This record gives sequence, C-alpha cells and structure tokens, in this order.
Amino acid sequence: SVLIDGSTFTNYGTYNVGDASSVEGYFTQDAAGTLTFNFGTSTLPRLTVQYDTNLYGTVRPIVSGWLLPIANAVIAPGPGAAVYNYYAATPSTPIFGWNYAQPEPFGTFYMTPFATFASAAGGLDANEQSAAAYLQGQWNAANPNLAGFFAALYSGIDTPAAYQTMLDDLLPAASQTFATQLSDVSGSILGAAMSCPAFEGTSTLIGEGTCVWAKGGGGVINRYDTGGSVSSWATGAGGQKEIGGGWAVGGMLGTDVSRASGGSASGTGTSYYGSLALKRVDGPWTLALGVAGAVGTSEIDRHVETDGLTVSSESTSYLIGARARAAYDVAFDRFYVRPMIDLDVYHLYTPGYVEEGASAFALSVDASHHTGVTVSPAVEVGFRRDVDAQTILRGFFSIGASATPTPDRVIDASLVLAGSPDRFSTEIETPAVVGTLTAGLQLYQDSGWDVRGETQLRAGDDFLSVGGQLRLSYRF
Repeated sequence: SVLIDGSTFTNYGTYNVGDASSVEGYFTQDAAGTLTFNFGTSTLPRLTVQYDTNLYGTVRPIVSGWLLPIANAVIAPGPGAAVYNYYAATPSTPIFGWNYAQPEPFGTFYMTPFATFASAAGGLDANEQSAAAYLQGQWNAANPNLAGFFAALYSGIDTPAAYQTMLDDLLPAASQTFATQLSDVSGSILGAAMSCPAFEGTSTLIGEGTCVWAKGGGGVINRYDTGGSVSSWATGAGGQKEIGGGWAVGGMLGTDVSRASGGSASGTGTSYYGSLALKRVDGPWTLALGVAGAVGTSEIDRHVETDGLTVSSESTSYLIGARARAAYDVAFDRFYVRPMIDLDVYHLYTPGYVEEGASAFALSVDASHHTGVTVSPAVEVGFRRDVDAQTILRGFFSIGASATPTPDRVIDASLVLAGSPDRFSTEIETPAVVGTLTAGLQLYQDSGWDVRGETQLRAGDDFLSVGGQLRLSYRF
C-alpha cells in the first residue's frame, strides 16, 4: 500500500501491486509506466485507489500457473472516485490477448484474457486446425482442469512457429506409428500365401506346384512428412498343395519385429499374421483368392517438443482382409510378359488407449476403424535359363502401382488432463498412389530345392519403402 495523505502517486516505472494493494490518495500512471498484478482466481480488486485514477502506459498481468477467461478486478476506485482509462496498452502473444472493461462508467477496471487458438491456426493444415478448434472449445468453456495448461502456453508460446509446433504435439499420429505400418504392409500380408511359382514343363508359362517354404527379410519405411521411419525384420513359413485340375491351396504364418525412430516417435512393435490362398491355373491365366489376418502389439514413446517431456503408450492393432488376383502370361521362347492386377480389401481396427507421462500433452485416444480398398496393376517381365537338366534359373522384374480411394485414417483424441468428452479428429495420411518396383532371381529344381531372392522399392508422396527377402523352398 502507498500512503500519500491525499496527494497524487505517479508511476513512471513499474508498480507491482501483487494480489492486493491500495493508494491513499490519487493515482496516475505515466505513459512510460507499467502496472503489474497477479492474475488468478481472487475476486478482490488488485489495487484500491481512494480518489481518482488516470491510467496511461501499460497494464501487464503476471500469469503464473492459472489462466482462464475469467475477469479480474484490477483497479477499484473509492466512493465517489473514478478510473479514467486512456487506452492503456496490454501484452499479447500469438494466441493470447487481454480485454479490459468497466461495467459502470469510470468504475472498477477489469481485465479478461482472450484466446485465438482457432483463428491463429488459419493457413495451417487440417489436423492442426482441428487441434486448435479443440483447444478453443476448452478455453471458451473455461475448463478448470486446463487452467495450468493454458498458463504454460501463455508463458511458453511466443512465436507462430512455436504455436504450430504445440499443435503438432497434440496430434496422435506418432503413437499410431505401428498401426500405420500394419496398414502400409497389408498388401504383403494379403499376398504372402500366393507364392510357389514354377515354369510349366519346358515353356515360360508360370504355373503352381507343391512345396513347403520358409523366408526371412527386412526393410525400412520412411515417412518424410513426419521425419520418422520404421525398420522391420520379418520371418515366415508356409506351404502349397496342388489338388488337381489346375487348383492349388496354400497357407502361411509369419511374424514381423519392428522398430520406430526419428520424428517424435520411438519404440518397438511385433505383429503376427497368417494367410490362406486358393489358386487356379488355366493355360496362360492364373486366378487367385487370398484371405489374411494380423495382430500387432507395440510400445511407443512420443516426444513432446513444447515441454521437452515424453509420454508412453501401449496399443494393439488388428487387420483382416482379402485379395483377388488375375494374371495372364504372354509366353515367348526364353522370356515372358505377365500383366496382372490385385484387388485388396482390408479392415484395420485399433482399440483405444491412454498415454502416460508427466507431460500435459498426454492423450486419450479413441478406438478407430478403417476400411481400405487398393487396386494394384503391374507388369512383370521375366526370363528362363536352363542351367542343367534339373536346374532352372528364373529372373524377373516388375513395375506397378497401388491406388486407393481411401488413403487416410481418422483418429479421435483428447487431452487426458481435460477430463472432457470433447474430441478432435486427426487424419493420418497415406499416399493415394504408390509406385512399386520389384526384381528377383529364382533358382530351383522341378523336384528339390528352390531358392528365391527379391528386392522391392515402393515410393509415394512423402513415402519411401525399401526391402528385400530370401525364400528357401523344397518342391515335391
């Protein structure tokens, strides 16, 4: 408090009134002066002035640990006195500002914070705007659970770039890394049992035989939009049986161990899958139908750049699907051309989960369902070379593309801290078109060992996958 016996107290510098102060006299703040006060839950005036107040300069609230759109009484005049506000300046950030008001003319001077989460996100992508609209709703509702969260944003978000980073920290895409990977490799899973090829007799027509096989391989999927990558090692075993009349049935079981790194995600995942296939070879035509199922479990850490902390989650994903394939062999003396087309339909289900950790950015992520449809035309060109009377070398190269009208998954989430039923939606993007190059060599005997190695490259918008595998079979 300042006792000046009815005279005028003029502030030319910084006057911090804290939670409660008073001036016994007149109060004038010069244009160079700054009045500061503790913004909080108290309904009492921060400064009581016995006589008139002339307010110039700046009024700056001190925000520490609590911020909601609740009015604080800053200056209250004594009986018969007045507060004259000459458009005092107030501070602002990329998302927060302050309004002042005097409900009664020249009466108590109030200040209330406002937030522009939604409008400040204009020009950002749809996911960032969705997160911004969610925060705007929580702010407008004055959610008391988020008072500390908003206070931290007030102090910590000082540039538009920092605001965009904060919105990205709200998105659940990183914790969905392994579910996204399972969707990315769905084509490999659906086609895993469709493979026991061999030339028919001395021709270059591709037929199907009876065999058992085991395989191993690895690969890396890079997503340049997030800066993250997933490396994996896959193993599997299966077999196929000719049942006469050009028909064959096959099946396989496999597992995939993966590691995520880069971007904001790191962790490990394991998936287990199986598939069955029914095939029909009729001259140059090969028709096939396959069904598959997979389950993946993962543990993942998500780094929050805004506060420097990490949140962790465990999640499970389930995939079921089917593939229909048609291929036609154009056979020449020593080589062949094989156009083919695959139609895949699959469904990916991820149960809900809750992130854990000290960060206020921990999310409660809802269960999600996604049905995908992919059409994959390709052309394979291969050659035949008889190494000896029993051993045949087959080389092949294919080029193709996969197109999907349903590339994006939608995930709903909320801040755990909010304790609110409100949610915001995030679209996890997958390229609508992915180009594929595959090349390999197969060395086999009509009855005996079969060794096949191949490598594959897939590329799309902000997406690159490179991998290879070695398959060892025994043909009957």
